[in-house]
Amino acid sequence: MKRRMALKGIGATVAAAAAAITSPAHALDKMDLAPVGNELDALRQPLLNKAQAQAVMEEYDLAGMLALNPVNIYYLTNTTPIGAKMRWEYPAFATLPRDLDQPNFLITNALQLWDIANGDRYSPDVIPYSGPLNKRAYMGMDGKPLTEEPVAATGGFAVREGAALTAREQRWVDSQNVQPSATPEWALARAMKESGIVKGRVAVDDMRIAHLLQRIGVADNIEFVDGDNLFRRIRYIKSEPEIALMRVAGAKNAEAALATARSIEKGMSFAEIERRFLAECALRGNAMSFIIAGVTLGFLPDAEVVPGKPFLIDAVSNFQQYHGDFARSVVLGEPSKEVIKRANAQQAAREATFSILKPGTKYSDIQAAGYAAFKKAGGNPDTLIVNPHSLGLQHTDQPYDDTNPWRGGEDIVLKAGMVITVDLPYIEIGFGAGHNEDLVLITADGFEAMNSEEEPLVIV
Repeated sequence: MKRRMALKGIGATVAAAAAAITSPAHALDKMDLAPVGNELDALRQPLLNKAQAQAVMEEYDLAGMLALNPVNIYYLTNTTPIGAKMRWEYPAFATLPRDLDQPNFLITNALQLWDIANGDRYSPDVIPYSGPLNKRAYMGMDGKPLTEEPVAATGGFAVREGAALTAREQRWVDSQNVQPSATPEWALARAMKESGIVKGRVAVDDMRIAHLLQRIGVADNIEFVDGDNLFRRIRYIKSEPEIALMRVAGAKNAEAALATARSIEKGMSFAEIERRFLAECALRGNAMSFIIAGVTLGFLPDAEVVPGKPFLIDAVSNFQQYHGDFARSVVLGEPSKEVIKRANAQQAAREATFSILKPGTKYSDIQAAGYAAFKKAGGNPDTLIVNPHSLGLQHTDQPYDDTNPWRGGEDIVLKAGMVITVDLPYIEIGFGAGHNEDLVLITADGFEAMNSEEEPLVIV
């Protein structure tokens, strides 16, 4: 069922506005979000939207897809590789065959096997790599061709003799007996063979994959194509486990953002606001991605919070890699009539855009509705930005226009399963800024709010 945002007028007077917005019985106390149960249960299922993946691979005639980008590796395997956390150049790989009855693989450092053996989340089949026993062989310095896989180093951590091992410890020991490949690319070649990805068009999210496989001579029958946008064409329609994680991410992000906004005091710097948001996210189990506080990326025009000057907060954090995005207007002390007027115009724009959020609506439709409503309510459309965008494993988690050399945005048509926000900031140097932004799930006939429906102007 379609669900409208419960938006209330800001009030005819400054006093009424302040009373309505700062009331202790704010919307955070009564959020109407679908239950998520155990917050991590969703990770016990594959995150991949299999139907969407199948459709994309068939449309583009792909034999399979290969990932090096940690975002796509996580999407295919529910795992952030240790190499990604350490920012290795080639942290891991993942495979996705067109025939989804074939196995898909995580290719990662053998050290990751303990983490996977814990069984705390879904994981596909794993092919580990360790390192070449003889590094000269890996570099081709011993006279052998690079097309011959070097011998892999083996071994593991010590096990105390005679110790009574826990079930988890026993799984660690067992995982050390898995035979690794010598290098990441040889492990990937093995995974491709076992997945049936041995010929035809293969999409890669980083063309370095093609270089590595061609270097060792295992890609003679493969045509590599740029797959970054193809992964996005799959990921922008969310699976049910992803939606469950995004409900948590959206709610916690909004809570952290509002708690940060209400903590703001005269003289605070952007760095102090940022640290507060970092702490509020951590308390709720989210990881801060970023916060903007002030007049967009110029931050605070006086380098500190000044009473009466409106500014925006635009807050993004993630839960298990999935992002929430939430923004509000903030003013310290009693707002002026002009601030109230602009907030009312912003709210009119939000009402207009959210009234048409349903499958079949285009981004351009949303933009037109927002600008028209803002102008009708007395706002200057030259100060407004109306920017709908998808979220997920990335802040802007949506396909771009393949024909645009700068990877500009498509005029995307909303579909059920998309999670989006609509950026609605006004920005005017010399006056200040304000913002409205809420995370929503596009449903079969409308949308569902995924964060608090708090008023758009926060008075502290």
